[in-house]
Amino acid sequence: MLSVGFIWIGLDESSDRLQRKVFVVAGYLDRQADWTEIERHWLRRLEQECDPAPMRYFSSSECSSLSGEFRRFRDETKYPKPEGRNAAHAVRDDLLQILRVPPTQGVSRWVST
Repeated sequence: MLSVGFIWIGLDESSDRLQRKVFVVAGYLDRQADWTEIERHWLRRLEQECDPAPMRYFSSSECSSLSGEFRRFRDETKYPKPEGRNAAHAVRDDLLQILRVPPTQGVSRWVST
């Protein structure tokens, strides 16, 4: 007997600065057990960035602008340019790799107004 279980999905969106147009809605879906494992690895990776405190979440825009949770990478005494940006991109790349584990499926839809 095959047990399908629940399907979990994580979604995000992208819009212009004035939030008048949505450009992309995208996410990943997987079975609950697989998604729980992904979440465990995801949180573990964020916790590795623990100076001054563990990262609480990932935001692509904060990664790009080195703001919010990624502000830590602006400290030029710890991260001379371009090391801060490289370190931020390493976190992003590691998180993306976590999502590339089969059978996780990426979904997206481009929307224009």
